[in-house]
Amino acid sequence: MITIIGGFARETGKTTIAVNLAVNRAQRKESVAILDCEPDNAAMDWLKMRHRFGFEIGSIYPDTYQIDVFAGSGDIAGTLNTLSQKYDHVLVDVSARNMKAMLSAMQVADKFYTPVHLDEIHGGMRISDLAKMITENKAVNPKMGAYVFANRSSFPGNAPNKEIAQTVSHVTYISPYICLQSDWPIMEHDIVKQSSCLGLGLDEIPIICDDAGICDAQDAWDELGVLANHVFGDAPYMYPKGYTMHHSLFQEDGESMTV
Repeated sequence: MITIIGGFARETGKTTIAVNLAVNRAQRKESVAILDCEPDNAAMDWLKMRHRFGFEIGSIYPDTYQIDVFAGSGDIAGTLNTLSQKYDHVLVDVSARNMKAMLSAMQVADKFYTPVHLDEIHGGMRISDLAKMITENKAVNPKMGAYVFANRSSFPGNAPNKEIAQTVSHVTYISPYICLQSDWPIMEHDIVKQSSCLGLGLDEIPIICDDAGICDAQDAWDELGVLANHVFGDAPYMYPKGYTMHHSLFQEDGESMTV
């Protein structure tokens, strides 16, 4: 399966999401490749840190973890098809800074996920541009599902927040092919930054902290786990305590359906 973690906005955590999804599959002994199309090659740097520090610090067993990272740019559709024959999962880390690569990846991808800061979605995300791209791509690759989710969010997922409702309405109005799921945002967590700096996945970093820190880490694991369940089709969908599924936003070809 080919999954894009992409979008227009910067600093939304695309690489962090991509590497943690890779770890999620590797822990199941499934082979994973990340195609790093970002100019700063953040995913490749993460892998270097993983080999330098992660295998010593985290609970990692190198012989059971197959995560490879490759650099990509330009027309990458052929490369993705080749990688998908060798690996169980291929994740593409890409943004508008490598627009040709993002458009090329969309031609062959199964899913496209865009992390956003939900409270900034009207401005920095350029949602209209994304919606236009996805709508046009439907003619080339009708199988690709497109999803927007909140990452590094500043308010809880179960809050009856008026701004959330407005954002949902805004996204679904612009494109019937984009699903925005606001019920399970990934919040801002210190442990996410710590794990990335060590080349670790979120649940691989040793937890040495107080009770509040442990609870925060558990919340982060739960939130990322819900996203991983949706990306990889794991069942059942397990939502963290306090989170609700009250929007029918999973849309395909203009029709709404819930999970």
